[in-house]
Amino acid sequence: MELAQLVRARSRGPRPAALLLVATVASAVAHGVTTAEPDVGLIGASGGISGVVTFYALQFPRIRLGQFFWWLRLFRRSFWFTFSARTGLVLWFAFQVIGLLLGHNTVSYAGHLGGALAGVACWLLVRATEPERDRASAGTRSGVALRR
Repeated sequence: MELAQLVRARSRGPRPAALLLVATVASAVAHGVTTAEPDVGLIGASGGISGVVTFYALQFPRIRLGQFFWWLRLFRRSFWFTFSARTGLVLWFAFQVIGLLLGHNTVSYAGHLGGALAGVACWLLVRATEPERDRASAGTRSGVALRR
């Protein structure tokens, strides 16, 4: 199932495009505030996507995600590694913080984290405005059934 469908199915709040826009702006602001080279341009949508993925992981923390390790073919093995969205978010967040602390300048780790914080804020907003009964039936709105 497509990420946007999952976010739309669970959220009465921000639509995926609005969430992407808010997270992208937050990402650009975070990058601008933390960069040591303000004259270097910022391109890409990774900060906005970080916000959407963070929102998704918080909405569906137990959904299983997968990573295919194609490079293990060199060792005549390849496999899928599966994990929960919650675990994926924690690992991704840790990698972003490490990258930010190490000061790598080819990736805007602060931008990714800014977008993620926007995703957290949108999730909190949706959660605060969502009736308690909808939380109990999480993942069944819009005819989309989600396995948790």
